[in-house]
Amino acid sequence: MSFKEQVMEATKALRDNDYDKAIAIYKKGLAGDEKDTPLIKNIAQCYSWKGDLNGAKEYADMVLAVEPNDHEMLMILSRYWAGKEDLDMTYKLVCRVLENPSEQIEKASSWVFGIIKPLSLFSKNLKGVEEKSKRAFEGAKRKSEARIKWARDFKEWYEKSLEV
Repeated sequence: MSFKEQVMEATKALRDNDYDKAIAIYKKGLAGDEKDTPLIKNIAQCYSWKGDLNGAKEYADMVLAVEPNDHEMLMILSRYWAGKEDLDMTYKLVCRVLENPSEQIEKASSWVFGIIKPLSLFSKNLKGVEEKSKRAFEGAKRKSEARIKWARDFKEWYEKSLEV
């Protein structure tokens, strides 16, 4: 199977919420390059989306060894340590999350819309794609904002608990 076919198959699996299949495809892709940070990041996110923070942690740690300020991986680890009730570690990670905001959603949406808009003028197949993409990016932005709110709320709570 070609790389393009693997990407398409993983994308379909993610659309179907079949995270185990996507993880298997990404891990197969890693077989040739154990240091492929984007693939490792995808695996961590898939584990997180399926609710397996233990699996997500393993891969998030790998990403952070190379990219120590990766917002999404820091957020995964924050949630992992919060679940383990390690408040000090959660606090440290939450502070790093808030110091390193994600710009991925904004960058990706502007890139996608920059391509789709002119293409949709010439192709009937792309007419509805722009609106679907906008809704998807808006949903992702809302989720990101909710995670940031959780991080801010945790930080505020933790700091107030130290004052007592």
